[in-house]
Amino acid sequence: MDSISIRELASSDYLALARFNSSFPEDQRSTEEWLERFRYWWDDNPAYDDTWQRGFLLLDQGKIVGFVGSFPTYFKSGGCIVKAFNGTTWRVLPEYRKWSIELWTCNREVSKHYLSFNTTPTDDVIKMITRLKYFKYPWGDDRYSYLICDPRSFCALLPGRYSRWIKMSLVYLLKIVQWYRLSKLPGMMSVRSVSYDPSDVDKLWVRTAPQYQYTNVRDSKAVLWYSKGKEIRYVYNRKKLVAFCIYLQAKKSDGKKLTMADFWHDRSENLLGILGSLIRYDKRSSSREPGLSTIRYPHFSSAVAKALEETKLSNHAVQYTGFVRLPNGSGIELTPENSYFTLLQGDLGA
Repeated sequence: MDSISIRELASSDYLALARFNSSFPEDQRSTEEWLERFRYWWDDNPAYDDTWQRGFLLLDQGKIVGFVGSFPTYFKSGGCIVKAFNGTTWRVLPEYRKWSIELWTCNREVSKHYLSFNTTPTDDVIKMITRLKYFKYPWGDDRYSYLICDPRSFCALLPGRYSRWIKMSLVYLLKIVQWYRLSKLPGMMSVRSVSYDPSDVDKLWVRTAPQYQYTNVRDSKAVLWYSKGKEIRYVYNRKKLVAFCIYLQAKKSDGKKLTMADFWHDRSENLLGILGSLIRYDKRSSSREPGLSTIRYPHFSSAVAKALEETKLSNHAVQYTGFVRLPNGSGIELTPENSYFTLLQGDLGA
């Protein structure tokens, strides 16, 4: 059809694209929320500049009928700091789906020059991207440990044919066991969730960046941007910042729960002590958030997985779908020993 065209997204398209996204089938964000999302991806992003291609629009006689986007993040690759490509929001109205691949290919041509992440692919997309040399990046294991916060809210999420009374009894029993186990954890470190000195984060990053060859940059500018609109915790051993974590709140349709989206720590410190201090703080603070069912802790690395196992928290299996494609001719080899990935890869969707 001569009326169909594809072109690069411009800042003048923001309002029309926000309206398209908010009216897309099953989308839950308002136009204003999408505009805020665009500001987060691009305008406020310390890795973004005007040379970055934000994405592409599929148009029918000038009207938006499809979109695929991306935003940059700073990434440590060996001894260099590079920009990584994070794809997002590939969507096309049903009647225009035959142009979906052509639209996605525009982003593909841009992404081949970068470390490129795709973290929320459907089964069909996984089949396609694995043919294009995307592969799962190293991860600890396919489990999340979790802290039960509000038993009533947690019980409401449980499937099964048992009565609510039986499920509630089991959940309260599990929470009592959880309280006992947490009381036995080490961890006399202090945890803060409010104001901090940005230089503490920069000192932590300078001190710990050599721990891995390949990982996200976590200086104060990056952490401030990543944590916008999210909860963050800072763990101090005496007066030295030794770890921080960023929490993402689940979509309302999934119930009220927090997931640890990032956890960065000084590996020379006691990891179980850090996590013990952090989880006990989370337990206390969750009592002030009615309706919060759980706080979930992904097993980002084998060390984090082992330490979380020692906390004796319950855990459940998850489907891990983090994929990466390396730049052409990069010669990079990612291993569990030389790299560290969290939920900062790709689009957090928050």
